[in-house]
Amino acid sequence: MSMVTIEKITEITQIKSVLTEKTEDLFPRLNLSDLKIHKITLDIPQISIIAWLQEQNYSDKFYWSNYNNSFEIAGIGTTDIISNGTDTRHTRMFQYIKDQLDNSDENCRYFGGLKFDINTAIDHDWQKFGKARFVLPRFEITREDDRYYFSLYLLPRRDDNREDIIKDIRLLRFHIIKNDDFKNEILERKDFPTKTDWTEIIRQVQTCFAKKEFEKIVIARKTNLQFSNTLKAEFILNKLKSQSPNCFHFLIQ
Repeated sequence: MSMVTIEKITEITQIKSVLTEKTEDLFPRLNLSDLKIHKITLDIPQISIIAWLQEQNYSDKFYWSNYNNSFEIAGIGTTDIISNGTDTRHTRMFQYIKDQLDNSDENCRYFGGLKFDINTAIDHDWQKFGKARFVLPRFEITREDDRYYFSLYLLPRRDDNREDIIKDIRLLRFHIIKNDDFKNEILERKDFPTKTDWTEIIRQVQTCFAKKEFEKIVIARKTNLQFSNTLKAEFILNKLKSQSPNCFHFLIQ
């Protein structure tokens, strides 16, 4: 594992030009058969990470923050994707990720997760995600207390076209517009299971605990909401963070 060289910039508007310069400088030195993940990182001024995430025109977006909000991280785009097939223990997938991270620049991160019960059917809403899916983003923005960092990931064996990377950089948006006053109404709500069925499940769980049949039981439910206007996931995330502090918050899109 090697250290990442971090360059400090004083203006958000410098990010795209400095990333382009660093990419142009690094590319001729890359070995296209190299398995190593390369990371270009900039020390940047303060920025609203969720607002920045909302402005990006990418289908793949990721976010995570810790319970006291001293650390938050977001990613967009894809540099590498690993998904699980028939391996019920995810052994090969986790070994691949470990090998990648062990031989790459410091603090490289994959975003993703896995199905809690590998043996049950995959819900319709999670078909694309599958049983497990982890993504190394193209771009990553991080806050550690009051320090902010912006990073670009490169994987030489896949990123063999410099112009494609430069194009990705040019598509980045840093004209942040906060819209906390967005109005929307819930037109319809559907709970799966219904309140009656959910109450019965709770009763069954309580009975199991009373009989000491289990030490821990995990249950889950889903709610589908239809709104009057298109609703962005980042807007919901921002509301959740403001109304439920001291929690872990995450977004996978």
